[in-house]
Formats: sequence, C-alpha cells, structure tokens
Amino acid sequence: FASLVDAWGGQVATFDRVLGGHDAQEVQCLGMLQAHANVTFYPADILAEPHPDVLGLLRDGPRPLWLYCDNGNKPRELALYAPAVPVGSFCGVHDYGTEVVPAEAEALMAHLGFAPWRHDAFAALANVWYPHSLTRLWRREEARA
Repeated sequence: FASLVDAWGGQVATFDRVLGGHDAQEVQCLGMLQAHANVTFYPADILAEPHPDVLGLLRDGPRPLWLYCDNGNKPRELALYAPAVPVGSFCGVHDYGTEVVPAEAEALMAHLGFAPWRHDAFAALANVWYPHSLTRLWRREEARA
C-alpha cells in the first residue's frame, strides 16, 4: 500500500501490537518502516475497544480515506471501525470468505451505508493470485448506523 499511494503523496498508518520479538512478521514490518517514509506505525491493540488514534485518523485524516482490515479478528475490526469511516471513503477486508463470513460482512456494511466496490474484479483476481484469501472493498455512500 505504501508504494502504491506514495506516488500521489498518500500516507499509510498501520496499527499492530507492540513489536518485541524477532519473528518473521515483525522483521518484515520493521523493514517496511525503514523502506517507506510514508508509513507511520502505531504500536497498539486495536481490537479490545475502539482505539482513539484510529478514530482520530478516520475523523480527521485526508479524504478520501481507505480503512483496510487485516488484523487477527477482521469481523471485530469491521464492527469497531467501519461505522467511523467517512462518506465517500472506502473500507476493505482481507480473507473474505475464510476469516470473514460474506453474508455477515455484507449485511453490516449495507446497514452502515456502504455499497460494494468492484467485488467482481477482486473475485476475478482471487482466482489468479489469491485462491484462498479474498479481498472485498466497500465505498461509504451515506452515513447511517
């Protein structure tokens, strides 16, 4: 994401538990932070309750904005933060169909005023590149709860 949005001055904020070990994922994350000046890392557990830094970025960040849920509990992440995504911005989730129940995600997003965005295109890509990990995006059309 950092490489893609850097061309137009985009910023990436990533939230994860405090780095402390030396597993492969943490080493990869540290390398990403060193390679991309447009990435800000927030050491935080965002799944216990709505985190004020995430909510602040959703409220005050640049527009349009893209919230991408790829944490350990994506349904919880969607429930906590999708309601705060501003109109005209996007919300996405990884592992749709494996870690996220499609019917539940679609119902939540429709209830919040989101419309599917390019679901067919992402489904086609999944057959080629990600046969077991699907991405889905929604665009917030109206604010409602």
